Amino acid sequence: LNNCDAAMAPVILLTRPAEDATALAGRIRAARPEARVLVSPLQRIDDLPVPPEAFARADGLIFTSRNGVRAWQRAGAPVRPCYCVGDATAALARAAGLDAISAEGNADALVARMQADAPGGRWLHLRGEHARGAVAGRLTTKGVRASEVVAYRQAAQELDDTARAALAGPARVIVPLYSPRSARLFAAAGPFGAALYVAAMSAEVTAALGPMVTCRCEVVGHPDGEHMFLATLRLFAEAQRVEGGQGAE
Repeated sequence: LNNCDAAMAPVILLTRPAEDATALAGRIRAARPEARVLVSPLQRIDDLPVPPEAFARADGLIFTSRNGVRAWQRAGAPVRPCYCVGDATAALARAAGLDAISAEGNADALVARMQADAPGGRWLHLRGEHARGAVAGRLTTKGVRASEVVAYRQAAQELDDTARAALAGPARVIVPLYSPRSARLFAAAGPFGAALYVAAMSAEVTAALGPMVTCRCEVVGHPDGEHMFLATLRLFAEAQRVEGGQGAE
């Protein structure tokens, strides 16, 4: 269905939840002012109440996304040391006044780092309703006392009309996808007629796309936001070269 020989200025489509997508759009526009960047979240973050006693029992916090940090902020909970899945989450935690350690990777890296550090006390993982990695359970089996609480819900959303028009049009569309769930939601919204260039956080993300046809799919070498940002810019530049008739390779 995809027209990989389309000739029109490429579009970057961001489908992350609104707050993260808006911040990413700003970074992309600053780096590539000529880029047409569309924001159409496929998931909406809905707050869920966290019992105060969950925080009271915790000696430390675990965050596998920035949404977990925001949930802690909204709750007005006590300051605790924390472990974070990656640098972007750790940066937000530090900005919020927390003493944060970054695992510089994914859930596996986080579990490995905490197992190696063997921190004492009780650790609370603030996670979303849809979560992968079974972080608290795996840590518990490795001797780290960990529990979890669902602090937010990732509600599915439809692509907006502008995004759908781009995905049906003649331009190449660069789509960074950060999780298997976002990839499944994106694939379910198709099929699309546009030439797709996908930046994927992991091989699991590409697998979740199923049989969707892409002109290019790049799995980042390291699963974090910075590598996804750089991959998105690379794919945009590649799509521009194709549009200019220079070829993608």
